[in-house]
Amino acid sequence: MARFMGEVEGNRNPVHRLGSPSSGIRGHIHGWRVGIEVRGYVKDDEDVFDVYLTSGSAGHRPGRFLGTFSRKDLE
Repeated sequence: MARFMGEVEGNRNPVHRLGSPSSGIRGHIHGWRVGIEVRGYVKDDEDVFDVYLTSGSAGHRPGRFLGTFSRKDLE
């Protein structure tokens, strides 16, 4: 069963991808020199997302960790 859903839209129709509690979900949206990567997973039965700043498709540096976010961050 899908617990996560990702959507990406560019110059074509949107596409969706699903992730389960065991697979999680990962997305990387980037330009040539900067981007954002998001990794979703389940921890203690809560949805958790780690966010990284990346150097894009032309970069060769590892992503910089920006933070971990969950439902408690909405409160």
